[in-house]
Amino acid sequence: MTEEQKQKLVALFEEQKTSEDDQAFWFTRLSDASPVLCESVIEMFALFPGEMGQLRGMQERKEQALASGDMDAWGGIVEDETRRLAALA
Repeated sequence: MTEEQKQKLVALFEEQKTSEDDQAFWFTRLSDASPVLCESVIEMFALFPGEMGQLRGMQERKEQALASGDMDAWGGIVEDETRRLAALA
């Protein structure tokens, strides 16, 4: 994550009154991510401000599925996430 992206994310968190817990979650996930990935996530948060908590829940479920090696569950979560975002667009 670039410094500029970090500033954008902080501004979004402040604007959306994001909980400290959600902020910490996303900072830990994005701090070492590529600038391209970070920009995508930041733009998604900007486009769908009310979805940050839902997206966190999905991300946590994906991480749990990957940690347990359950690729079927991971694929299902990704499909759910894709449908949810498509419905918002």
